[in-house]
Amino acid sequence: MENFNFKPKIIKEFTNNDGTKSKKYGVMLVELTPCKICDKDMIIAPNENRNSFVCFSEFNFNAQINKAGWVKQSYVLVDDKPICEECQKNNLADFLCALCNERKLINKIQDRYGDPAEFLCKDCYENKSAKMYEDKVEELSKRHRWDFE
Repeated sequence: MENFNFKPKIIKEFTNNDGTKSKKYGVMLVELTPCKICDKDMIIAPNENRNSFVCFSEFNFNAQINKAGWVKQSYVLVDDKPICEECQKNNLADFLCALCNERKLINKIQDRYGDPAEFLCKDCYENKSAKMYEDKVEELSKRHRWDFE
């Protein structure tokens, strides 16, 4: 990461009628990652149970990222890279089949092996010879045998 001199800072302070401090708003750096599919800047949404973003609609998390033109990062990975919630909802995620080496939409996944995952598609399951498919299953099973140990 490039070294630069950004320092988080307070941009607005509020006080109560009696002069005591009530709350402050600050700015800080957040990490943005490009979506693997649409290349939009993504941010990881805060945990809904513990959220430091205010509840007012003008300043809440969704309003702020919309104003910035950012999108939320989903938990779906394509080629081990994250995609945004918009691409996930539009079913744009795809994978590379380990047998036919073609990219397929995720609704075509037949089998998944390992971490990071390798996939076999439904088309190969339905159209390749049983021997060819089972040989690939055996190969992937051996390769990923210890992934979750």
